[in-house]
Amino acid sequence: MTDEPDLGELTRDLTIVSQLTNNMAAGDISFVINGYGEVIKVKGNGDIFVKGNLITNDMEVVEAFKEFFGASKSYNNAWYDTAAQMSRNADYYRGLVVKIGKMFGKEAYISDDGSIQDDVLCAKVPELVAAKLGLILLEE
Repeated sequence: MTDEPDLGELTRDLTIVSQLTNNMAAGDISFVINGYGEVIKVKGNGDIFVKGNLITNDMEVVEAFKEFFGASKSYNNAWYDTAAQMSRNADYYRGLVVKIGKMFGKEAYISDDGSIQDDVLCAKVPELVAAKLGLILLEE
């Protein structure tokens, strides 16, 4: 087994978090992958380190940056897709609760303080359904 991480596997599993940190006092810029450590460091004096080694071959630097940004992009795209799907799911299920609330008429729009809201109070819908069915909701 190698010490090198499989960035594709880490990205697919959503266990990699990339970040760019800038140490202003030292003038260094570090590219870090959580769980693995520093991948690239650009020192204030211009020296470039890849995985702790001073680089003298420009191709190594190019490949290291490709690796870092490729992993970051894949990770960010996966999280973006996950967040977008979660938002669609939340909208869908909220829509179902609103439809059920509308079946109860005015009662679904009245707050505990007696004020009337413009939209169905989704948190009140389970209480209305339970009352209609003659059930007692237990506090969790």
